[in-house]
Amino acid sequence: MWIVFLVALVAVPLGRAQREYFLQTNASSWAPARQHCKVCYRELATVTAENAQHLLDTLNNSKAAWVGLRRMLNVSEVPPLNTTENQSQWFDGIAPWFLSNNTDDTWFSFFDGRLPWSRWSNGDAVTFHNWYPGRPIPKPMPESENCDPNANTHMCPQLEKLLQCVDDPEAKDALNRNALGQTSTESPNTTSFSETQTPFDPSVTVPTISGFGPSTDVPTVSPPSFSPCPNRDPIEADLNKFVEDACLVLLNFGLWWERNCSEDLPYICYDDRFHGEVNVFDITYTSASLSWLEAPGEISGYRVEVKSDQNNWTNPLTSNLTSELQNLTAGTKYTVYVFPVKCERDLNPQKISFYSQPDFIQNLTVPDNEIQETSVTLYWSPPAQGGVDFYHVCLRNTSSDVTCQNITAHHQTKLTKHTISHLEPGGTYIVEVSAEVADMSIPGRRFNQTFYTRPRSVENLSYRDHNTTWFMVVWDPPSVGTASTYHVRMAYTNGTLVHNLSSSLTTYQPDSPLKPGYEFIITVKAQVNATLEGNPKTIHAFTVPDPVRDLTLTVTGQTIGASWTGPDNGQYQNFSVTLFDPDRRSVSSNITHHHRWLFSDLKAGARYTVKVLVLGVGNQNSTEKENSTFTWPNTPRNFSVISGNKSCISLGWDVPDQSENVTILYNVSYTTTFWGRSGENNTSSTSYTWCGLEPGTTFDFFVKVFAGNLYSQNVTVQGETDPDLRNITISILCGSSDSLGCNKEGAKSSLLRELENHFSERLGGIHFDLNWQE
Repeated sequence: MWIVFLVALVAVPLGRAQREYFLQTNASSWAPARQHCKVCYRELATVTAENAQHLLDTLNNSKAAWVGLRRMLNVSEVPPLNTTENQSQWFDGIAPWFLSNNTDDTWFSFFDGRLPWSRWSNGDAVTFHNWYPGRPIPKPMPESENCDPNANTHMCPQLEKLLQCVDDPEAKDALNRNALGQTSTESPNTTSFSETQTPFDPSVTVPTISGFGPSTDVPTVSPPSFSPCPNRDPIEADLNKFVEDACLVLLNFGLWWERNCSEDLPYICYDDRFHGEVNVFDITYTSASLSWLEAPGEISGYRVEVKSDQNNWTNPLTSNLTSELQNLTAGTKYTVYVFPVKCERDLNPQKISFYSQPDFIQNLTVPDNEIQETSVTLYWSPPAQGGVDFYHVCLRNTSSDVTCQNITAHHQTKLTKHTISHLEPGGTYIVEVSAEVADMSIPGRRFNQTFYTRPRSVENLSYRDHNTTWFMVVWDPPSVGTASTYHVRMAYTNGTLVHNLSSSLTTYQPDSPLKPGYEFIITVKAQVNATLEGNPKTIHAFTVPDPVRDLTLTVTGQTIGASWTGPDNGQYQNFSVTLFDPDRRSVSSNITHHHRWLFSDLKAGARYTVKVLVLGVGNQNSTEKENSTFTWPNTPRNFSVISGNKSCISLGWDVPDQSENVTILYNVSYTTTFWGRSGENNTSSTSYTWCGLEPGTTFDFFVKVFAGNLYSQNVTVQGETDPDLRNITISILCGSSDSLGCNKEGAKSSLLRELENHFSERLGGIHFDLNWQE
């Protein structure tokens, strides 16, 4: 076999193809033997130093066998001798394979086809000889004179030549004595011809081999006639004769011998060991296609044998170079042998092993209870039919990152369990599981399924902005992983469902009014794929109860009675009733189931505020309802003018009885007749200063406690500003009907009183002094 490597355009022979040798025990002459070898094998065997021992082993019990060397191979193709030319008497012509314009260089081409024993039948050069000593017998040279047995001068040349070939000294000596007319006693070692010995036939004719070329293939050689020689063993004589049409016989002890090609002997054929190649393609889990190389020679067909652990079968003989395999078992190893059949002989098979494609796995499931936030557990069953050596599990996330691993198939169990860890919560994954064969030559049918990891819980779930009929629920998404939607469930504490919905928002608000004063249970779960939910987060939310209605306050002395009406809608638990004094200090706080409350022992004249709250569940209180009122006031005590000047007067008084330590309001006022004006103001203090007053004027001051529309009795005091004195002289002329009446005692004082009354009436509180000036 020649393998060409395209390196520097040089063909490099890697050696001869491996040969196989076959002993044919059906004895045949050489030419038919060769023909049989060429048809059913490659050729008759050649003998080399390397294969000689193997050929001897092939002989087995045979004594000898033809091999592919003939004395004159294809002699019919040798050009006839032309002795007229001044050329060699042995060879003539130019080999057809030698092409040259220089005929001086073609002498070696004369040897082609003319040297005996020069080339094996397959064309190989004869590089190895192992002839028996003295073999082969060379062709004798033609002699010009006959062998005359009566001649006494010398031995006939043909006999002498024969004796030289035989190289038997005793026979030669006997023949010499016979030629000289001498006699001698036979030696025990001398072999003589018997009288019945068939004389030597001077004419030798080589028979024609039918069917293998014309009779001219083996020329007829007629040696010169000569007289009979001394008696010899006919077998020995036959063995030592020159054979014109001789072929090589391999003896079972390894030496070579030539025999007439027409003899029937076993023979050894050889064939190059066929090294073909089978290709398998279009492999599925139930079928495959085959193709193979064509074998050389007369191939009668190809036999395809298929073997597996479960089943073996043979396809009918085919002349095609392709075949289809059907009804294969999935995941099974098959070995295919393609035997070229040549003369009812199987050549070396073309062989290939392959696995059919493993079938789909079954029942790939991811149970909900096996789905965790960072791991899932898969379960599957092996393919319904066929084998599996391991499972190939690949995981792909939404970023198309793929991780794969192989899982050993445990044939003793029907269910495979595999946990995949280190996943992201709320992630979307595609898992692909396939049954695989040992050499992974063909991937199994792949079954994939999408699954999701469980999301983590939402965070910071709360509600806000709640009132009597509404609130908003808010939360944050999971801090790790993802969630596509959120499942919100809201129900009353008695189980009555309010809402049950999914949303992609992170807020929820009821779409219809809720009942006031109720408690609600709200559960939020993160979701992926709208079905797989994380662990729930739950809170309790509350609506605010409605406030009370119609809060009414009733005052009796220093007692306030409060009454109200409960909420119209919703529910509540209690009422909180709180009393605040005028300084917004809580005086009394109470919880009651009733709709009224009485506050007693209160301060007089104080403004009290009553607040009522509806107390609901979850410490939820309604908005306040409040009302204010005053207790009956008492009169201030010890009202007096503290100080004064020309334009200001300061007043002071004491807190009324039962009004200590509470802020009450006082109404302070004044009037003046002369000036015709008055003033009024309110204060929570127990003193007050009026300014901007006219000097020398007497004012009437008043103080009283007022409580809303309630007033105590006024307390009055007069105060006079300091006068800004002016001297006014009034001259009075006294006239009297009485004599000296103006001089009477008491007349001046009486007049002065009258003037004082007059001015007092006219000046109305203005400070003045009337004095007589002499």
